[in-house]
Amino acid sequence: MAIDDLQPVAAAAEMMRGPAARPPRQGPVVVPADPDAWGFTYVLKLPVTVDGAALERVQGRAITVGEMARLVMEDDSEDSLSLRARAMACSLHPDVFAGLSAVDGAAIAELLRPFLPAGLVAAEDEAAEDMAAEDLAAPR
Repeated sequence: MAIDDLQPVAAAAEMMRGPAARPPRQGPVVVPADPDAWGFTYVLKLPVTVDGAALERVQGRAITVGEMARLVMEDDSEDSLSLRARAMACSLHPDVFAGLSAVDGAAIAELLRPFLPAGLVAAEDEAAEDMAAEDLAAPR
């Protein structure tokens, strides 16, 4: 008897069609009820070019709980979390967000405050206060 002649027994064939063979259940589709309330459009004062394409405006939006969790799981470093959260909220690569002018970055950061988790905003405020205190304490 050749191996090609072997047929799986009925039980084995049934196991192959069992739960492991089923596609995973899709979760619910969750979208903002009022998309306009979830974001803003900011026109850059100093547009940039990204990979040869002009970037003249940035769409900012609230990030979701799931997105924030993924950001923290990737890297919970306070040094980069703020930048990565802002970049995600603007659908930009972190390097692109970092490449915006300081004027535009500050304006976008201010517009994003109501759309970011309160804990992240509070940590940024605390860091800014610490930096200001260090500047005042520095010898002149």
